[in-house]
Amino acid sequence: MKKTIPLDVLSKTSASDLVAEEIRRLILSGKLLPGKKISSERNLAKFLGATRNAVRNGLLKLEEEGLIKAKGNRRAVAANPKMDELRNSRSKAIAIIMDDVFTVQELLSMTASGWSAAISAGAVSEAFANGIPALLVPARKPEGVAFENLIYTPPSGLVVISGMEDMSTREKILKTLDLDDLPIVAYGDDHAWPECDVVCSDHRQGAYDLTSSLIEKGARSILRVEDKRVEVPEWVTLRENGFKEACGKASIPILPILEIPVSGSYDFSKEAFESDTHKIAGYLFKRLEKTRKIDAIMGASDGFVPKIAAALRILGRDPKEFIITGYDNYWEKSPDRQWEDIAPAATVDKDNIKIGQELIRLMLRRLSGVLGSKPEKILVPQRLILNEG
Repeated sequence: MKKTIPLDVLSKTSASDLVAEEIRRLILSGKLLPGKKISSERNLAKFLGATRNAVRNGLLKLEEEGLIKAKGNRRAVAANPKMDELRNSRSKAIAIIMDDVFTVQELLSMTASGWSAAISAGAVSEAFANGIPALLVPARKPEGVAFENLIYTPPSGLVVISGMEDMSTREKILKTLDLDDLPIVAYGDDHAWPECDVVCSDHRQGAYDLTSSLIEKGARSILRVEDKRVEVPEWVTLRENGFKEACGKASIPILPILEIPVSGSYDFSKEAFESDTHKIAGYLFKRLEKTRKIDAIMGASDGFVPKIAAALRILGRDPKEFIITGYDNYWEKSPDRQWEDIAPAATVDKDNIKIGQELIRLMLRRLSGVLGSKPEKILVPQRLILNEG
């Protein structure tokens, strides 16, 4: 099977370095045992997607490191490395901790869906663009080959995208790496790494822009519909601040949030849609009865928009009476559109690809030594998307 990592990307690292890195991983992870013959240059070139010259130079680097032995025209064999010495030397790779299991090919071809996949794709593409191998580690499965690679080839840095809210997983990774000074860059406002560099999406600014767009359209009574939460994450608080700031600037009243315990599962069946829709209709009925005039409804995400529209129809109201907005800009791919085909009047795109790129850029700055000891924080602007008509 051909290697999916694109070794011929434009980068600061030579193709031979990348070839050496890939073969080095095979040896250090135990996939190539001492004394086992290395494949021919032709087969390696085909497998790694590199030129034979790059493979030849990469093998020479490994021979100098003592990881392989070559005699004349005979095929090289894997040597018996001194593991204690190798553990103390870090590879050029950056380990990327993800919530889900994605392959490099899925990420670079954008066939994987979801915000985590988009951020991971941005991170992997940026790493390769800078000639840095990316070691993908699923946080939900802190064992196996990926973690063995962390042991035998400690990365130069750790990028945490998701899945690290669980402190036990964090402790397992730190214990596995056994490197106190390992640079860490994490995504998001809610994570278990308060002492590290972070890249965040600017939720306050996104909510402010979305609310301001409604006010510009003439909305003066804006109802927010959100799912009921036991614990309120930081990003929800930031959006709340942005909403209140925009309302305060326009001197319009701030209505209480309508919290609805909708289904949190990934069940997109018609039965699940109708169940949530009737639940929303019940809550909306009470609020519409109490509030004389509501001219805009803000869904917590784009997934709320079809359900809100269907709930209004149940109540005998035309969804066009209201300006209905969403969030996260995935409405075109929302499975619930098959039951109620409606587009939000506006939504917000968090620019997840850029977030992933910024994670790697911040890590490279940290590794270069240009940053001080104080943790850095980068806010990635969110983009307002208006769907006119």
